[in-house]
Amino acid sequence: MQRLCDNLPNRILKICSQSLATPFNLTSWKTATVIPIHKTGSQTVVQNYRPIALLPSLSKVFEKLLHKHVYSYLEYHKLLIPNNSGFQKKHSTITSLLGTCHSFYQAYDSNLSSRIVFLDISKAFDRVDHTCLIFKLQQLGVVGSLRNLLSSYLFRRSQVFLLGRSRSDLKYTNCGVPQGSVLGPLLFFIYVNDIATNIKAFISLFADYTTLFLSDKCHVHLHSVLTQDLCTLHHWSELWNVTFKPQKLPL
Repeated sequence: MQRLCDNLPNRILKICSQSLATPFNLTSWKTATVIPIHKTGSQTVVQNYRPIALLPSLSKVFEKLLHKHVYSYLEYHKLLIPNNSGFQKKHSTITSLLGTCHSFYQAYDSNLSSRIVFLDISKAFDRVDHTCLIFKLQQLGVVGSLRNLLSSYLFRRSQVFLLGRSRSDLKYTNCGVPQGSVLGPLLFFIYVNDIATNIKAFISLFADYTTLFLSDKCHVHLHSVLTQDLCTLHHWSELWNVTFKPQKLPL
């Protein structure tokens, strides 16, 4: 039944929702089909392909219900940092850019020197530690049956690799949030939600991109504060098993 529903258009699933509202094997909902899409360069080099994960349609319907419940709780209790413009209502890349630009122009009008650092979390969605994520959910008050449900959603996920008519054996994943999922971006947001703790500079985020900005008349002070903030971020990254890499702006 599960495989049959995955092969049907989403519109059919919606029309037949009442008839299909019966218990399913939820384990099969946690299996992604990964298809490699060639990006550029030689087709014989693995790094030149982008893996696209396809998830069961029915699992996404279930995820939407969970997402609505979890996000509403976090939003109502104001538990999400406003500095992150990724995956938040009424936020976008524009709001992230406007915040940084506003701080820059304010500094310029005040004749202050400014320093800015751009960082990116390497393989961000793939590096999320499940045990750490569950701990952070508990810290935010997500406990009980909802916590157990999210834990079950994360653990023992699997994937198969599909290339043409060839299909790999089932492999289990022990970290990361599911690509192409509804809950994945929100869970990643929760994972980095405490990143601004003890940061003295202005910090702005969009998903896995992080910007540090600071203005002052004293160059030595700018260097000192940003160095300290980078050390704080390095400690945070080691604690939660992520890796930052610097980003350069194209000139």
